[in-house]
Amino acid sequence: HAALTGHLILTTIHTNDALGIVPRLLDMKVEAFLLAATFNLGMAQRLARRVCQDCRTKVELPAGVMAQMREELKKIPRRFLPTDLNLEVLQFFKGAGCARCGNAGYKGRVAVVEMLQNTANLAKLIASKWDPEELAKEIVAQEMITMKQDALLKALAGLTTVEEVLRISQE
Repeated sequence: HAALTGHLILTTIHTNDALGIVPRLLDMKVEAFLLAATFNLGMAQRLARRVCQDCRTKVELPAGVMAQMREELKKIPRRFLPTDLNLEVLQFFKGAGCARCGNAGYKGRVAVVEMLQNTANLAKLIASKWDPEELAKEIVAQEMITMKQDALLKALAGLTTVEEVLRISQE
């Protein structure tokens, strides 16, 4: 009700991803029509271990894992991909271990996020029904990046590892 009067409401809700926010609020007895009118943005995040930049080295991935990464990259909207991306020549990194990172290969964390915006179409879905097929179409229309895809983009940039991409996508 406070959001209806123009107040900005920020809250933490425990879900696995941004898509889980709406059903969780509906389960908490928030009226669908109120949620549709007041929901602006849902964001989910996880922290990935950051590759130590002092001992970062290139790594060869097993063929099956590399194929999985290529398939996931094909799902990412083109505007989010590096302009020089060649799916046949992907380069990933890991930390070899050094004194700066305590031989762990990681030093620090990097946020991996996904965001769900409330559009007119999403508001209709929230207010009427929460149809997974219609929701999937809306996500494509929004060009939403999933946490796994964001983690993969950060692995391509040398900020984290493919192991972290896989760990985050399984949680």
